[in-house]
Amino acid sequence: GHNDSGGEQVARWAPKARVVKALNSAFANLMADPLFPGGRSVMLVAGDDPEARKLGAGLCEDLGFTAQELGGIEDSRMIEAFGWTLINLATRCGLGNQIGFALLRRS
Repeated sequence: GHNDSGGEQVARWAPKARVVKALNSAFANLMADPLFPGGRSVMLVAGDDPEARKLGAGLCEDLGFTAQELGGIEDSRMIEAFGWTLINLATRCGLGNQIGFALLRRS
């Protein structure tokens, strides 16, 4: 939804934890191999603690993703919507689960 997210719920359930939302903007089958002919699939990361968020991003990079930090845990809402977009592309649009998102930048 737009008013809450699973990431925020977990943060409320564990108020002393440094909660980071990641690893749900790619299908499970890409976790072992996020490399595509055009580059690496992007993994979005959010969390209120900058150090924990950076650690989460580093773990995503270690898995082979291009990690992109978004900001605080409230940005989990965008990550979760991103996941739903991916699911819709795979199912409703018939693209299947061999798809991922890329982040493109002009230099």
